Amino acid sequence: MPAGRSAKARVWTWERVRRWRTAGEVPSPVMVWTPQQTSIFLKRAGRHEQYALFLLLAFTGMRRGEAVGLRWADVDLDAKVVHVARQVVQNGWEIEETEPKSESSIRPVMLPDELAIELARYRQRQDAARKAAADGWADSAGCSPLQTAVGCTQRR
Repeated sequence: MPAGRSAKARVWTWERVRRWRTAGEVPSPVMVWTPQQTSIFLKRAGRHEQYALFLLLAFTGMRRGEAVGLRWADVDLDAKVVHVARQVVQNGWEIEETEPKSESSIRPVMLPDELAIELARYRQRQDAARKAAADGWADSAGCSPLQTAVGCTQRR
């Protein structure tokens, strides 16, 4: 692909899924699910520790880096809004926190009721993990609320 050109997103139609399964053909580097496929995924992922992250991505259209760049200070569950102010990107083997891709990416994102409820549940689980870890917990201002408690903030 020529420099400066973004890949066009393609939808995983059932025919494209069939060709991928039989021939390994991926039509584009950027593939997106249909609403039905997203629904199937979310039903199966309902008990996963990162379910809140999956819902956030599915319901808001936020980029992955924006979602994992969130801090609890960016989340207002009462107003049902998150404020995108940073993103997390991988640069080689390094993980970096940067400003979002464009000025318009710095924005408020409204949360559907179901997502606000799930984020509140996630926060309760994270608070319980913090309490259980006691002295083993190391708060990190750069820790996304959507990263696992063990992987993000607990001392190793």
